[in-house]
Amino acid sequence: MNLKIIGKVGCSLLLVINFTYANLDQLQVDIIDVHNQVKCYGHESECYADDDFWYEYFSPIKRKTLAEKTDHYLFSKFSELLKDSKYIKKKVILAFDQVYSESGTLDRKNTRFYVPNRFIYQNTKDNDRLLFGASVHPYRSDLFSELDKVLPNSALIFINPYLQKFKLSSEQLLLMANKLFVAGVPLMIDMSKVDDHRIEHLLETGVKIILSGKWMKEDDSKLDKYEYFSQLTMKYKNLFASVDSLPIFFTKIDYDFLITHDNRWKDRLVYGSGYPNNYSPLYKSWFTPISWGTPFIEKIQESKSNKDDYTYIFKKSIDYNWQRTYQGSKVLNQL
Repeated sequence: MNLKIIGKVGCSLLLVINFTYANLDQLQVDIIDVHNQVKCYGHESECYADDDFWYEYFSPIKRKTLAEKTDHYLFSKFSELLKDSKYIKKKVILAFDQVYSESGTLDRKNTRFYVPNRFIYQNTKDNDRLLFGASVHPYRSDLFSELDKVLPNSALIFINPYLQKFKLSSEQLLLMANKLFVAGVPLMIDMSKVDDHRIEHLLETGVKIILSGKWMKEDDSKLDKYEYFSQLTMKYKNLFASVDSLPIFFTKIDYDFLITHDNRWKDRLVYGSGYPNNYSPLYKSWFTPISWGTPFIEKIQESKSNKDDYTYIFKKSIDYNWQRTYQGSKVLNQL
């Protein structure tokens, strides 16, 4: 039988087992959430975002709210959640750079959304629980001067080849990886929808790389992404991965199953909530009937008042190893 089919069946069985027998009083605490991606719209900021029905629908912080309270309200919300969270200690808030052409010029036409480094830094610099996640496009003509500005204060650098429209094989990205290695700052790469996901040349620089997005899911490439990255863990100690896309719709549940059983990813996973708190309509459908009465259902009901805790416990539902430790504190530069 196909291993992926076995994974799908096995994952369903494990969910039931976890719900019934999990020791939820021993869940990891003081977690660093490395992936909090935001959208902001230019309400007293330089942010930009196009209309996105799904993001707006699932996000608890609506565009109308930001219009009334300004984009800076996002950080008040983050702080409020952290104050009451039982599990999450700190959050990395991610900037998102604009698109640049290979010649180094700004390509505003193809920029879907923009969250400036300055906006994130100004709102996190005086908060020891909110960390600055910078974003620098490798094609920028001022690449090194921009890196010099952000590296001293950033917990990581975040890039997205698909949305920011650059190639992982580019010489500019290799130069950037070398500079990040010297600075001791990790590089987090959203691997969703990339045409070519080969990263050995980047790992050879020694920089810590955190895979994010749908790094385990097949795209149009002929390579099996999951197996490819899993093999790389055997050679490179500087390769890590975030669970920010687990579990959501359009991410194959068999990969969720494989990751949580694969010892190649032991001590290589970091926790990320993804687009934070956009869980309610999606996740709620997974918890019916509530009358199951399992420890998991009871725990999720206790935590529903805090979206950070709710999201964390839900993501744990796909993990057969409830004691798995997320490695954020070991990977990030600034804690």
